[in-house]
Amino acid sequence: MLENPYPTVVKDFEANNQQWREITEESYEWYLNCLPPIKYNGNRFMNSELYTYLNTGEGLYLACKEEFGKYYAQLMTLKQYNTMY
Repeated sequence: MLENPYPTVVKDFEANNQQWREITEESYEWYLNCLPPIKYNGNRFMNSELYTYLNTGEGLYLACKEEFGKYYAQLMTLKQYNTMY
C-alpha cells in the first residue's frame, strides 16, 4: 500500500502497465479534497491537477477509486476515465 501514488503510477504509465495501485485512505482523501475533481462518480474520481500532456495533446491525471474498503490510484486520460465509468 502506497502513502503517495507517485512515482509508482508514473513508472506504470511509462511502462504501459496500466494497473490500479493500492493507496492509503488518507492519500485517497487528500487527492479528493485538495482540488475539486474533474470527475466524481461516488467512490471514483479524477483529480483536476494535470500531471502532464501526452503527444496526442490529451492531459494525464491521477484517477482514484474505492472498492470494498480499499483505495487505489493510477494515471489516465479523461477519455480513458470516461470509458471506464
